Amino acid sequence: MAYKTVNLKPETYERLKLYQTGGASMDEAIESLMDRVDPEDIFQEALRVHTRRLAAVRRRGGLTLEELQGRVEARRRKPD
Repeated sequence: MAYKTVNLKPETYERLKLYQTGGASMDEAIESLMDRVDPEDIFQEALRVHTRRLAAVRRRGGLTLEELQGRVEARRRKPD
């Protein structure tokens, strides 16, 4: 069986370990969590967030293309 490496922050790894019950592997813990959440729910929440942000931008009169490009570049440079 092939495996993939997933990079996690130490804090996230420690949180994930809390979901390992009964000797479950990390893979089993993640599978169990994913079984409890429908991906569509996550997409719908992201859409709600973006819709609120778009409404806020429109209320402020919008952005020029240059302002938008500046914000995108600033986010790309921002460390996680």
